[in-house]
Amino acid sequence: LAPCFSLSFCKKVQAVETTMAAVQVLIVGAGVTGSMLAFLVKEMGLSVRVLEKSRAAGGRMNTHSFRLGDRSTPVLAHADLGAQYITTRSAASHPVLGALYDSLLNTGVLAPFTGEVAGPNPYGGAGDEVRHFTAPKGLRAVSEQLLKAAGVEVDWGA
Repeated sequence: LAPCFSLSFCKKVQAVETTMAAVQVLIVGAGVTGSMLAFLVKEMGLSVRVLEKSRAAGGRMNTHSFRLGDRSTPVLAHADLGAQYITTRSAASHPVLGALYDSLLNTGVLAPFTGEVAGPNPYGGAGDEVRHFTAPKGLRAVSEQLLKAAGVEVDWGA
C-alpha cells in the first residue's frame, strides 16, 4: 500500500489500487508487439491473456523449421520468412529496452549481427546506438521468449 499523507489521499490511493488489481488485459496477437506488450503489462502486475489465431508465436516474424519427418524429429535448419534481423536505435543503457535486449542476448535468443546491412541506411547516422541482432533459432524465438518470461496464458487458434 502506498504511503498515506491524509485521509482523503489514502482513500484515493486505495481506490486506485483496488481498480488496478481488478484490471485484466486482453491482447490479440502473439507477434513481437503483442508478446512485448504482454511482457510489459505482466511486469506492471496486471492480469494478461493473449489470443493468437495461429498455432505459434511470432506473427509476421514467422520462422519455418525444416525436419526430415514429423514434429517429433530434430530440427535441421530454420528459415525466417518475415524479418531476418532486428535493429534498434536504443542505447544499451536504456532503462527498459537495454535490459530487455541484454536478457534476450543472455538467453541466446538474440546474437549481435556483425555482417553488413546492404542498401540505404534508414537509421541516419550509424552511431553506437544503432545495433543489429539476429536470432540463431529464428526470430519467432523472440516472441516465444517474451511470452515465456511473462508467464502469460495464450489461447492458440483463437
